[in-house]
Amino acid sequence: MPEKIEKWTYGGMFLSRRPNSPNWYRCWFYAETGQTRAFSLRTRDEEEAKRRLIAWVHEYGKIDTADAAELAIWKILQRYEYQHVRKLSKGGATTQRHNIGILRDLVGDVPVADFRAAVQREVVEVMKSRGWSDGYIKRIFGTAYAALNWAHQNDEIDRMPPKLRLPGGGRREFVPTPKQLAALWDELTEDHMRMFFILSLSTAGRKAAVLELTRFQCDLDHGLIDLNPVCRTQNNKRRAIVPATNLARQWIETIPTGHLITWRGKPISDVKISWRAARERVGLPMEFSPHTLRHTVATWCRMHGVDSWCTAALGGWREAGANTVERYAKYDPEYFQPAIEAIEELFEAIADEAEAPLNPSYRASNVRDVWKIGAGDEIRTHDLNLGKVSLYP
Repeated sequence: MPEKIEKWTYGGMFLSRRPNSPNWYRCWFYAETGQTRAFSLRTRDEEEAKRRLIAWVHEYGKIDTADAAELAIWKILQRYEYQHVRKLSKGGATTQRHNIGILRDLVGDVPVADFRAAVQREVVEVMKSRGWSDGYIKRIFGTAYAALNWAHQNDEIDRMPPKLRLPGGGRREFVPTPKQLAALWDELTEDHMRMFFILSLSTAGRKAAVLELTRFQCDLDHGLIDLNPVCRTQNNKRRAIVPATNLARQWIETIPTGHLITWRGKPISDVKISWRAARERVGLPMEFSPHTLRHTVATWCRMHGVDSWCTAALGGWREAGANTVERYAKYDPEYFQPAIEAIEELFEAIADEAEAPLNPSYRASNVRDVWKIGAGDEIRTHDLNLGKVSLYP
């Protein structure tokens, strides 16, 4: 008589082997038909089969409320990564996955109930011994608390562990002058970087929102830019609908369809490499990140008399309102007008200091179009009557 194998269960499923197959199967009882269903996990190794079953449940399944003394933190982190983090923008998801990887190594096997204040302080000391800053440690713990809170709100753990009050790293505040912005503009010679620069200052949008902008989100008939795609649900990082500045309109009109910011025809997820290179060439401090443009707009608006409500609503720092009047306010000619006037003044100040024009007529792609091999010391025009013209008459 063959030896009976005890079923290993997790999340309402169990492991089993099927006749004529060496692989392990993910199985569950389907009550509607009274039958057991099974799908191959494509492995003969039992421990690997357990890991794959757990991963499947975490990615697609739903676990019942568990005793916090029994559920390990790594399981919470994995479910949070699979069912929440992957829905974030690419930049945000990358940061969260990085933090989750660190947390798995340091506290993964600790049960939720044992993640008490004393244990958390021990983890903080380990992080500090590695030379990590207070701000970095706080951000990593922020991911842990977010995952635990997500599990608690979804009734997957019966109680939350305490939260430490961790010191921040201090706010790195740097507001560039128009001259510094102009110096950076002159170094941003690539089309996608210049488009990012113009749209960031025009909308006060977060980096992810600007990079995800498509032509479809820009209603130039009404002069509006909707920073929130149709498929995205508004959350605490609210994305506003803002009027298009004159300069933004000119740049947007150069893109007939698709994403506004692309590299070699494809949308990009970040601009940090090109940004850092340009920033270093200019000699600006490392605090001058792409996100700085957003706060620069807010600071400039307040310096030029734009009230706090208008500035906050422009940047999506708070809900502008949910009633019918607010719903249609964006079609009012005065909608965000003080802020737009202030931003236009900022562009004028940058243009006064910059060597390269801010309008899109000097885009790098336009320059490449006219430099054709075979024209000798001259360039070929599209005008058949002119033909070649001398670059230096």
